[in-house]
Amino acid sequence: MHRVKEGFDLWRLRDPEAPGVPLESIRMWRSAFDQRYPFDMPVFEVPHVLQSTWEHKGNVVYIFANWQTAEQEVVFRPMLYGRDGKSFRLVAYGAGESTASSLQQMGPLPSDLRLRVPALSALMVEQTAVSMAG
Repeated sequence: MHRVKEGFDLWRLRDPEAPGVPLESIRMWRSAFDQRYPFDMPVFEVPHVLQSTWEHKGNVVYIFANWQTAEQEVVFRPMLYGRDGKSFRLVAYGAGESTASSLQQMGPLPSDLRLRVPALSALMVEQTAVSMAG
């Protein structure tokens, strides 16, 4: 874990596995003052959907950003990150949407979670431990 800013309770976590995410080969941009030929610039493999995982006040948040012009499917494996609990709630929040979508009210973490991320948009999934005691 890595604290984002001292005194701010937000931690960067290791991203979960997301097998099969398509990659795009992107050639590094160069300025007009750079004397190298464009084909000499390095090429990087960038996933179609960028992901980032955070922890805040005991909740885990997965963020997915689709920079493609078409909707993308993401399959990822939620993780415990050392949190106790046998039951979790998973809620998805889409960019620009006023309501959240409940993916799971209560239960063990699924082995795989399949999401559709709209084109040029972001999606956030909040994972909260739920007490089984009533």
